Amino acid sequence: MKNIEGNPDDLLNQFPFLIDTDSVKSVGVAWLFKENGAWSLFPRLTGNDSLFYNSVFFVRIGFPLCFFLSLRWSSSTTQKSLFQTGIGWKLNGRFAITFRVQSDTTSAAGSAGRPNVGQATGFDYGTH
Repeated sequence: MKNIEGNPDDLLNQFPFLIDTDSVKSVGVAWLFKENGAWSLFPRLTGNDSLFYNSVFFVRIGFPLCFFLSLRWSSSTTQKSLFQTGIGWKLNGRFAITFRVQSDTTSAAGSAGRPNVGQATGFDYGTH
């Protein structure tokens, strides 16, 4: 399936910038996070529900080209405490170059008027 956003004739909706979601293969690893109120010190392989997962350190690598990384330095939900960067094809098949520092609040607001709901906050494990 291809996720066309906006005008179908836009450059980012054309091959090679947009590929079928089944063509994107990746694995994510979250390390240092809280679960049920207790710290988990062991890395965990994550699913493919979200490009980023909430933890102190997170990395996603994949094929064809996919390298995304995040670092959280504070449990604050309102102050900017989360760095996310990466390059490659996201899980939705769209090519992206990402470089942002945000808070849980700005992350939940989403982009283009589409809020992200159900995200983990602070150091709690979950999608982000």
